[in-house]
Amino acid sequence: MTARRRIEIPTTGTDEFLQVVGSDPFGSESHVGLRVPALSTLALSTLNGSPQWRNRYLFAAASYSIGEGSMGRIIGYRQMVTIGTTVNVGGEGPVALRAVEQEVLSPFWHFPDANLSFHLRRLGPPDHQGFPKNTPGPSDARNFHWRTSTGPALLYETATLAPLGAGVDPFYVHLTGYTPPNAGKPWGTPLSDGHQGTFTDLRTQHRTHGAWHSLDIEGEGPDTITAFVSVAQTDPATRLALPASTPTFFAGGLSVEEQFLLNYPDALYWRVEFSLIVEIDGQRRRGDAIPDELKGGVSRFIAPQALFWFRWGAMATIGFGLILAALNGYLLPAITLDAIEGFIDLKVILIGIGMWLGSIMWFNVWFIIWPNQQKALNIGNAYPDLPAAEKAKAARTAGLFSRTNTMLSVPMLFCMVAAPHLA
Repeated sequence: MTARRRIEIPTTGTDEFLQVVGSDPFGSESHVGLRVPALSTLALSTLNGSPQWRNRYLFAAASYSIGEGSMGRIIGYRQMVTIGTTVNVGGEGPVALRAVEQEVLSPFWHFPDANLSFHLRRLGPPDHQGFPKNTPGPSDARNFHWRTSTGPALLYETATLAPLGAGVDPFYVHLTGYTPPNAGKPWGTPLSDGHQGTFTDLRTQHRTHGAWHSLDIEGEGPDTITAFVSVAQTDPATRLALPASTPTFFAGGLSVEEQFLLNYPDALYWRVEFSLIVEIDGQRRRGDAIPDELKGGVSRFIAPQALFWFRWGAMATIGFGLILAALNGYLLPAITLDAIEGFIDLKVILIGIGMWLGSIMWFNVWFIIWPNQQKALNIGNAYPDLPAAEKAKAARTAGLFSRTNTMLSVPMLFCMVAAPHLA
C-alpha cells in the first residue's frame, strides 16, 4: 500500500515586534499569520478615488502545487483572525510600544465598518495560469509581493511604503498608499463548483482539531491551489463605538471581541491566517527526479513518441485480432456473441466479449485519450493558446479513460485466456 502523509502549509509572516528577540534559535522574525496594514480601506478609497470594495487588502495566505501526473487532496484548512493595537508602556521610539492582541473567537464577528472574506482558488498549471508571473515588483519587501506570490504575502499592484529611518527595512504594515492587483479579486477560479469558493465566517478556527478533516477535495496536476484572504481594514476614528457603560460580564453580555474594544478602542484587524492541510502520496514518481530544466523535453519529445507507439499498438492489436478471427472462421459468431446459433457456444461468447472489450479500449485510445493528451501536452504546438482550465480538464479526461482501459484489460484477458480451455 502506498504510504500517505498529511502536512500543513502554514500562513507565516514577519512580525515587527519580534525584530529584537527573534522567534526561534535561527534568528527568524516570523510568526503565525500575516500582519494587516493599519491604513483603513476607507482612507484608501479616498486616496484612490474608487469604491471601498476595490481597495481591500488581498493576501495570498498559503499555496499548494500538484505536479504533472500527480494527484493531491485538500483535506482541511485552519483560520485565524486577531484584532490588536499598540500601547505605549513608557519611553520613546518603537521599543516603548507593546502589542496587545485578541483572537477573534466568535465565528461571525466583524467590525461595524470592516470585515474579511476567505477564498479557496484553483490557479491552474504554473506556466499557464493566465496572470502575471511571480516576478519582483517596484516595492517588494518581506511578505509583500507584486501581484502574485508562491508564499504567504500581501499582494499589491501599486504601493507606497513609509520610511522607518536609516538602516531599517520598510515593512508593509506602515504603508501610506496601496491598490490591490486584479481589482482586489483573488486570482483563479473557485476550488470546485458551488463549494468552498468564498466564505465570510470562521468555519475552522486555528485551535480546533476539526481542521485536519474539514475538507475532502481531490485535485489532479498540474495545478496550484491557493488560499486567499481579503481584508477591509477598520478606521477607529470614524467607526461606531459602544459607550463605556455597556454591560459586559452578565450572561448574554458582550463577546470577548467587543470587551476588548472597550478596553482598547483603537484596535484594528491585526493578523490573519488561512493555512492549508494536504495529503501527499508518499510514493516518489519517476518524473520527480527529472530536473526542472529538462521536464519540457518530456512533453515535447518523449511523450509524443511514447503515445505514437501506444495508439498504433492499439490499432495493430485490433487489426490483427480481426484478421485472425476471420481466418479461423469465428469473426461473425464472436461479434454477435453466438446469437446466430442461440448463444450455446461458451467459447465463442467469451472470445466475443473479449473482442468487444478490446474494441472499446481501442476506441478510448484513438478518440478520447489521444485527442485529450494532445490538448493537455500541446503536442505539435496545436493548442498554444488553450486556457489553463481546458488543459487541466483534458489531462483529467485522458487520465480517467486510461485508468478505465487498465480496468477493462483484466476481464478482456480473462475471456481470451479462458476461451481455449472450454473447447
